[in-house]
Amino acid sequence: MSSDEAPAETTRTQRLVLLLLVAALAIALIAVVMLWRDREDLLDRIDEAEGARTSAGPSAEEAARHAVTRMTTYDYRTVEEDFGWVEDAGTEKFQETFTGASEDAIELIKGLESSAVGTVIDSAATVEDSSHVKVLLFVDQELKAAGQPEPELEESRVTMHMVRRDDRWLVDEMQLQNLIGP
Repeated sequence: MSSDEAPAETTRTQRLVLLLLVAALAIALIAVVMLWRDREDLLDRIDEAEGARTSAGPSAEEAARHAVTRMTTYDYRTVEEDFGWVEDAGTEKFQETFTGASEDAIELIKGLESSAVGTVIDSAATVEDSSHVKVLLFVDQELKAAGQPEPELEESRVTMHMVRRDDRWLVDEMQLQNLIGP
């Protein structure tokens, strides 16, 4: 190798190294841009999921308040119609459970010629996910029966497990606990 070839070889090697460094830098920049876009997409999906979770509580709570008010308000003359709320506000599973339990109640309500007005005193929702919310409701129910001089007040706690189906909140399960006063 002549003395003229050595600087030329060094220059070629430097150019090759420089070209490889430029290519590596370009690949690194492309990777950073792709990762940044993926991060933005992930953040958008997280925001959407959090928004759905955040809105789930109030909307499920409102549906539960409406359902429990309809459940605890009835008149012996229209009790079958009054109990029809379950067809609008309950899942099929809940409809079966409620219908089975309400048959005896309807006969008792008619026999006693009773009526009731339910009022939700307070409620709170616990969001499990964007489609499942548990709602605790404090309900006062004023009960009146034929021959009874004054209505009775029954205080209850109702827990409704709400599920979102087709953008509607429905009662899927319910637990009722009457509060016993002194």
